[in-house]
Amino acid sequence: GIGEGQALHQPALAIDPGYVDAHYNLANVLRQLDVPEEAEAGYRRALELNSKHPGAATNLASLYLEQGAPADALAACEVALSDSPGDRDALAFKAIACSELGDAAAAHAILNIDEFVRCYDHSCPADFGSIEEFNGALVEHVLKHPTLSRNAENLATRNGWQTENLSLGSKGPIATLEMLIGDALDDYLSAVPPSPSHPYRASMPALTKIDVWGTVLDSQGHQTPHMHRAAW
Repeated sequence: GIGEGQALHQPALAIDPGYVDAHYNLANVLRQLDVPEEAEAGYRRALELNSKHPGAATNLASLYLEQGAPADALAACEVALSDSPGDRDALAFKAIACSELGDAAAAHAILNIDEFVRCYDHSCPADFGSIEEFNGALVEHVLKHPTLSRNAENLATRNGWQTENLSLGSKGPIATLEMLIGDALDDYLSAVPPSPSHPYRASMPALTKIDVWGTVLDSQGHQTPHMHRAAW
């Protein structure tokens, strides 16, 4: 729990005030406790001890955005990006900060939806009589999946159900869906290949694994805004 987090990290800092991760982790706990000033001080102390600490600058940026301080958030993003130009969190927060500061061009240069978002239509897979039949098989697979649970903790689904990774275990029609996604990905990467022209493209790794989730939404069901930090 949060109280346990405080109890864990404060004694560690009493023993070793230079323990960077303890400052960072305690700042995260204080943020959850809605003590933003103390959380800010913790992130800043972590950065004083290690200017390249992963997460401290980006968490500081998101804290500033929550506080309605986009200029401070932008400065924190630049700290993170100075060491890791492809940091997806920092780039996302920078786009938000630029937008809130009225610099739509800078936000667009990062997000670049016109270039990065592409739509692909699929013809009917060979194993199915029609796209409708294939979609029906996917629906049935998701609705009967043993991991389907309602409003699972720590997930973004609200007023609905979500599965765990459908690419694991018995795949059924998901195996066909994976092949379709893989084909679209190959086409996408030929159109938007790795390139030094943009920080996303400059740091793009080899993409070898596809994860798939199924989501079932009730009326007014939705996904809360979130990022998949380890994903591309």
